[in-house]
Amino acid sequence: MKMKQVEYIGLNSLDCLWDLVDEMKVQRIFLVASKSAFRGSKFKEILVDLKVSGKIKDIYVFSDFENNPKYEDVIEGVKLFKEGNWDAIVSYGGGSTIDVAKLIKYFSCIKDDVHAELLPVQKVPHVAIPTTCGTGAEATHFAVMYYNGEKHSIESRDIFPEYVVIDPRVLITLPDRALASSIVDSLAQGIESYWSINSTDESKVYSMKCILLVMENYLKAFRERDIDSLSKLAKASNFSGKAINIAKTTAAHAMSYVLTGKYGIPHGQAVMILLPHVYEFNAQIKGEISDPRGKEYVEKVIRELNELLGVRSPKEAKVKLTDIMTSLNLETRLSEITSLKIDIQELASSVNLERLKNNPIKIDKYSSELIYQYII
Repeated sequence: MKMKQVEYIGLNSLDCLWDLVDEMKVQRIFLVASKSAFRGSKFKEILVDLKVSGKIKDIYVFSDFENNPKYEDVIEGVKLFKEGNWDAIVSYGGGSTIDVAKLIKYFSCIKDDVHAELLPVQKVPHVAIPTTCGTGAEATHFAVMYYNGEKHSIESRDIFPEYVVIDPRVLITLPDRALASSIVDSLAQGIESYWSINSTDESKVYSMKCILLVMENYLKAFRERDIDSLSKLAKASNFSGKAINIAKTTAAHAMSYVLTGKYGIPHGQAVMILLPHVYEFNAQIKGEISDPRGKEYVEKVIRELNELLGVRSPKEAKVKLTDIMTSLNLETRLSEITSLKIDIQELASSVNLERLKNNPIKIDKYSSELIYQYII
């Protein structure tokens, strides 16, 4: 699915907003922002200067949503968006913030009555400005939210942001745990999209670029906040978004959502807790092969991933992925995170089947229970 997007990526790219508001011919901005990221940021200063200069007339800041946004949060945003004559949506925050902005734009085209038909999405540009380096949400045409405690995904080319601004300066002050979770989320998306049954030559190029950039830069970026390394992680995240936009995620993501929902584990960490064990499971190729390209193709993919990770075998890959988490001060087992009773069967029955079916090797309930058993 080819979708057009204008990108501003690099150091000081936030300054492009001065030209961007002129290019878009907008003066009233509906800003969807993470409170923690927006407060005291360079971006906030730029918006104030834009308003003082007269380039923009009005800004409304919507921040009333959770890290894992609920349907009710989105609908409140839609209500506020519809009440004003806003001519642009800008999102500033992590993946959840960008997803909320996408969903506000998407649902704003629906009438209020229960029998309403879907109307064309309003031609309001969305400028996505990620403040983490994990989800790649600025580069995807889907968004997630929780409804009655369950995760739902909306997929539409109409919610693909028209503009993206990626400035690595925003990563410098990111808390250690948030940065660490972002890093492993990006890496997991790179790996999962590479072995996904939906992968293409194009998506695998994005996946490969993501994996290499993360592996070469994650430690220096995390320990030193080195701006060059952070810049490369920001690019890696964007590549991971472009990869899953085509190939989508697989078993590690599918099995992680319940860990976030039940135990409050940050998304990236929840995925990475599972990934080493999913990696080992896929590499064994003992179950039914879901990828129509066959067993030899899947074996080749695993060999290529081993090489990208700098290891000689899936066993070494499992160890390396676990070591990456440890080096980022992230717990690798549920027992290190929660004192709650862990019901393996309950976890297995909560797996997101939509993402699970993208895995190259079929994972049934018994297999998922075994994988969950490894992370206790």
